[in-house]
Amino acid sequence: MVRSAKSRQQQRRRPPKYEPRDRILIVCEGEKTEKLYFEDARQSLGIHRGQAVVEVKSGEGSNPKNIVETAKKLKTKAEQEGNAFSSVYCVFDRDEHAHYQSSIERAEKLKIVSIKSIPCFEYWVLLHFRDHGAPYMRTGTRTPCECVYRDVKAEWSDYTKGRKRLFTDLQERLPDAKSRAVRRLSSARQDGCDNPSTEMHLLLNALEAA
Repeated sequence: MVRSAKSRQQQRRRPPKYEPRDRILIVCEGEKTEKLYFEDARQSLGIHRGQAVVEVKSGEGSNPKNIVETAKKLKTKAEQEGNAFSSVYCVFDRDEHAHYQSSIERAEKLKIVSIKSIPCFEYWVLLHFRDHGAPYMRTGTRTPCECVYRDVKAEWSDYTKGRKRLFTDLQERLPDAKSRAVRRLSSARQDGCDNPSTEMHLLLNALEAA
């Protein structure tokens, strides 16, 4: 069968097919701050069709246990549909959650990577401005996370939870934040005390390499 010139022309105009290298799932604590941060990071890092596909979801509940179970459900569903994720991450805080350690162990059994911030995500934000090595403890009625939030506000008065374009606004400070996070995590492993520390840089490194 001989194709017409018009048919050959339409075929030439057909856009090329892209096969994504990886499918990455990130399940975050909360509907706003962390979820918006990673959605902004996905945009700013130029992750688009032809590179990794990154899906960012909120956990069905704000504690680590619920976040891991949400990730498990989404991971299993994708596998059953024949569209498995190559990597699955759970992002959550230490804060004062009762099921923190058991959630880490559960994630490990499920081959899900836990990305932890101790005591909370705002510690990662703080590292964009300065180092901080002293443990965060409950002070009166103020939780450890509220103490971190206070320190962030002292460095960046415009910061609020759920801030849009957070990754973009902090991007020029990212190399410093990563360097401080690496040092803090190394110290935490040597000292056996992970307060304070964060693994956010590990996930961002993985996204940049995708």
